[in-house]
This record gives sequence, C-alpha cells and structure tokens, in this order.
Amino acid sequence: MSSETNSARSPQLMSRSDAAVLLVDVQEKLLPAIVDKETVLARCDLALKAAGVLGVPDRKSTRLNSSH
Repeated sequence: MSSETNSARSPQLMSRSDAAVLLVDVQEKLLPAIVDKETVLARCDLALKAAGVLGVPDRKSTRLNSSH
C-alpha cells in the first residue's frame, strides 16, 4: 500500500498484521451432536480459505493435553 492509501484509510479498520483467524478444537467425535454440522464445517473451511486469499494468518488449535 502506498502512504497515500494509508492516510485515507479509516483508523477503525484492522490491517492484516493486526488480524488472524482462529479455529479452535473442532472435534470430530462431537460432530454428531452439532446441529447442521455440514454448514459449520463448511463455514470453518470458508474462513480458513478466505484468510489465505486475504493474506491473514490462520491458527488452528487443538487441546494438547487429553488427560483433562
């Protein structure tokens, strides 16, 4: 972006460097209990694809300690 574009940008808008998509612990074993699970999964996939297209980092997190 040029400095001219940056000066016209609203200070209320986030930049890519200040944004991320976080997808937390979508558990396959819980999918049967989720209403309209196909839509939920499709929207998760769409969010990750959009992040890639827009250059926004994505983070996928799972529970690391399964003893809890």
